[in-house]
Amino acid sequence: MDRGLMAPSGARLEGRLASVFDSVADGVTVLDRGGRIIFANEAAARLLGRQRADEIIGLAGADVMSEWEILGEHGGPLPAEMMPTRRALAGEAEPEQTVRFRRRGSSDDRWSLVRARLLSGETPDDDLVVTAFQDITSLKRSEARLRLLAEASATLAE
Repeated sequence: MDRGLMAPSGARLEGRLASVFDSVADGVTVLDRGGRIIFANEAAARLLGRQRADEIIGLAGADVMSEWEILGEHGGPLPAEMMPTRRALAGEAEPEQTVRFRRRGSSDDRWSLVRARLLSGETPDDDLVVTAFQDITSLKRSEARLRLLAEASATLAE
């Protein structure tokens, strides 16, 4: 077997996997059945307004999210049970949701495409949920500008 393809073992593998996830632009978190963050990559930390992943590991996901106003794609409130992580824990297969959010007290709206997947453990208490969120803020802002231009063009054409 080619040694370059052999998987490292133990702590070395964990360190390499953490490096792999830190090289991904999307935020990735892993929560246990109780909602505690047991893994987060650096992109997740930044998207959640933190400097480093270790600032959110060990915290309850609900506590981290309480710093944010969570909205649906078009600006209305998004109930917590509609979030993909909660839906995955409830048994829904690979839920996905466009989420609009802003830090409480701010008017700077941001958007993410959020996906989640339940990883079943040996018992339900061992279940994990992997959540990936992609920052689509620039796409949403471009869409808004294009809509504005289309509306202005239609008005001028009249």
